[in-house]
Amino acid sequence: MKNIIVVEGYHDESKIKAVYPDLDVIVTNGSEISKETLNLIKILSNDNEIVIFTDPDYPGERIRKKILEVAPNAKQLFLRKKDCND
Repeated sequence: MKNIIVVEGYHDESKIKAVYPDLDVIVTNGSEISKETLNLIKILSNDNEIVIFTDPDYPGERIRKKILEVAPNAKQLFLRKKDCND
């Protein structure tokens, strides 16, 4: 079992890959996450640990909710709003 990190955009992915280049990352392309991406997450959640790492705002929460519907055991990482840079 491996960890798969789910992020909102390619900028988020590049930040994670800069520190952990071998980590598997799925990009949602924002809060309009596609059915295909949700299905991929659902399939991968059967044999992997899904970790949701989205922004602490309304779109980020919307993405979390959609992912948790297909992968209810997904873990969630949070940054406090005050610790986030725009």
